[in-house]
Parts: sequence; C-alpha cells; structure tokens
Amino acid sequence: MANHCLIVDGFSLMFRAFYGYPLSISNAKGDPQNDIFGFLTLLFNAIDKFQPSHLVICFDTKEPTFRHQLFDEYKANRSSPPDEFVVQIQPLKTLLSDMGIMVVEKPGFEADDLMGAIAQANASSESQALILTGDKDALQLVSPNISVVITRKGLSELDIYTPNLVLEKCGYSADQVIDYKALKGDSSDNIPGVKGIGDKTAIQLLQQFGSLDNIYSKLDEIKSASVKKKLTEQRELAYVSQKLATIQCDVELEHSFQSYMFNPDWGNVVRLLRDNEFQRLAQRLESKATTQDPTLSVVEEVSSFEGVTESIIKTSD
Repeated sequence: MANHCLIVDGFSLMFRAFYGYPLSISNAKGDPQNDIFGFLTLLFNAIDKFQPSHLVICFDTKEPTFRHQLFDEYKANRSSPPDEFVVQIQPLKTLLSDMGIMVVEKPGFEADDLMGAIAQANASSESQALILTGDKDALQLVSPNISVVITRKGLSELDIYTPNLVLEKCGYSADQVIDYKALKGDSSDNIPGVKGIGDKTAIQLLQQFGSLDNIYSKLDEIKSASVKKKLTEQRELAYVSQKLATIQCDVELEHSFQSYMFNPDWGNVVRLLRDNEFQRLAQRLESKATTQDPTLSVVEEVSSFEGVTESIIKTSD
C-alpha cells in the first residue's frame, strides 16, 4: 500500500516506557533517560512491525481544552506525573524532531483530537491509518480504513482493533463507543456518565436501542424501573458525558499529509543516538546508515533491542 500512516499517542507511549524501563538508565550527568530510551525502543519496534510510509507523534499540551470548560471536574482526579518523567518530555520531543519525525501538538486540543483529525483527513481506500495508543477512547475512530493499535500486558503485546474486533471484544460497535462512555462514564478521565449504570447495563441498552438518543426517545420501553429512573434523573449528565467522550476530528491541521512522510536519514539518527549516549540503539541501527537507502524502515534490528520482546499481533480480519 502506497500510504500507510502510523499515528502515535505521544504521552501514552511515554508513560508505557517510563514505567517499563528502570530509572537507572541515565546519561553521564545523571539525568534520567529511561523514558527517552524506552520510547525510542518501542517506536522503532512499531516501525519494524508496521513499516509506515508516514509517521506522526501527537502530544497533549498544558492548556485547558473545551472539555475542561464544559465540565470543571474533567480529569481532575489525575495526579501530576513524577519529576523524572517531566524532565524527559522536551528532550524527547527535540530528539524526535531532530530525527525528522513530525511532532504535532495544538493548545486547546488533546492528542486524541489531533490523531482523529489526521486519521480521518488522510484515510481512504488507498491510504490506511494506524493509531498507536493505550487509550481505548480511540476505538471510536475505528473504521474500514482506520485501525487502532492498543498496547497491553506491559510492552510486548498489541491488539489491532478493526471494526470486527471492536464488536467482538467490547460487545458494541465503534460507532457506539461514545454513547457507551456517556452511559457508563470513564473514571480515568473523570467522565461521570449515569451513576448506577455499569458495564453490563450500558451494553444491554446499546444492543437494544442502538444509541443514546434512541434510549431517551424510548424510555417507556425500558422494563427496569430503577434503570429508567437513573436515566431520567441524570439525562443532562449523560449528554455532557457524551460530549466529553467525543473525539473532535474537525481540528484545523497546520501540516499537510506529506509533512508526515517517514524518510529518515539513518546516518543522522545514529549520530543523534550516540550524542545522547544511546550507544546500543546506535549500534543496532548503524548498518542501516551505511548499507540501506535512508527511506527504508527499520526491519531487522529493532526486534533484538535489549529489553524488548517480539510483539504479539492479534488481528480479527
């Protein structure tokens, strides 16, 4: 396929790397580098697996989004990340940019919004998009031309969600992900949902009525008086939760799809890795810099990186 775009949730992969690699990984000055090392290792592993023609890393920014304006308590339950994590954010972004990898962030929007906008703007019958994240909110973006790759079980296993796999694993379709969260809520993002409506009831309601709007238009058909009462009393919360859970894909993008082309100068990549004291990573990629066309992806060396096991890919199609 000519265009195969890998879209990475930057902070999701950073947190995966930070807690997967020991803080003892540091440079000569004693600065922690476990997150940067782990992130690059996992990224090269993904490049190995998916061999993208285009690559972009999306990050959240500190500025509040429209979701915070809509609901004051949105993500209010989250604690600040460790200082050792924070100090590695900007050096990683700089290193990625220096390697020729596009980093995208936009105040007022989350990485999810940017990933959705990029995927929907560029996915077609001739241009597939893969979204790499640990956040199942992104499952609402799944379509015939957009797959979501969810990291699970530490660092070594992945599930590639297609429309069929979403339905198989979740019990509802990609189109119903938003309404599922509107009903059940999401404790990780502090989305309230309808209090008292759990996973089983939310799925049953969606399987019976199809959507949140249809549930509320047919409340009289709900047999459980308790469920009907909860829905009736918390209608406003349900619709606020629906808005909070919706990924905004109409974000105005500042870069063209061509900007995401993955065309690395491996000689430069190796030099940057050595400059940052990642000697083993540099050694693994050295042959690419000297023997291969720089437009080729990492194919052989990545899977043998120390500390990384071969990814297990499970597909439904």
